[in-house]
Amino acid sequence: MLQFRWSLTKTEDNYERQGTFWISTSAGDFPCRGWRDYPLSKLITCNSDIYNFIKTPYIMKRYLAFGPYYILLDISLKDALTIHFLRSYLPQPLEKLSPVVIPFFDFCKIVLETSRTLLETYHLEKLGTPIELESLKHAMELLSSMLPRDQ
Repeated sequence: MLQFRWSLTKTEDNYERQGTFWISTSAGDFPCRGWRDYPLSKLITCNSDIYNFIKTPYIMKRYLAFGPYYILLDISLKDALTIHFLRSYLPQPLEKLSPVVIPFFDFCKIVLETSRTLLETYHLEKLGTPIELESLKHAMELLSSMLPRDQ
């Protein structure tokens, strides 16, 4: 199981404001349930980074920033993605949470579906600026264009 979870904090203007954004797995939540972040910005970056990952097939691992933490995407296994959840509490050593193995294109679909529901919510609530919304839409289109048609 892998889910991107988010919520939005309504504000008086239409600019993106901090909400919550975290990843839920069967082993737990990363970085934690209710993590405060900027869901729109995070999903724009996530879609773009995954698109770039696909465009550079000779790179087998990629780090995605997640606040002061990060996730490591590893596609060393054929058609499978291993997601490592990493965080560090300086000066203590790096803590590794349980990794998740998922088919790579299933992961892409999860990111795209999460992005789609967030974009719909922004439109319904009349949140975000045109450039923010267009950035997410464009990043989603690029990632979507890389998926096999039978996926």
